[in-house]
Amino acid sequence: MLVTNLNNLGGETVIQLSTDPTDPTITYESQDYDAALYVHSSYGDVWATTLTPQTSSYKSCDNSLYLEFRRCVSIGCFGGTRVAELTKQ
Repeated sequence: MLVTNLNNLGGETVIQLSTDPTDPTITYESQDYDAALYVHSSYGDVWATTLTPQTSSYKSCDNSLYLEFRRCVSIGCFGGTRVAELTKQ
């Protein structure tokens, strides 16, 4: 699944939902698909990466995503995490 303009950064990320029908988890595959959140002036592309599959989730009852991720570049990851909650309108 492609998610665009996450946290109003203008970029995109790619996530994969697990097949668990009751509580699917999310894995970020942004770097594999060249989906950058944004371009850092010193480090280049910044990707959303998985903390653990359990930290992000999808709820089919209201089509909402809870996304928690770390931002990483080619030489490593930034400290801290980012959270975004999205609901399909």
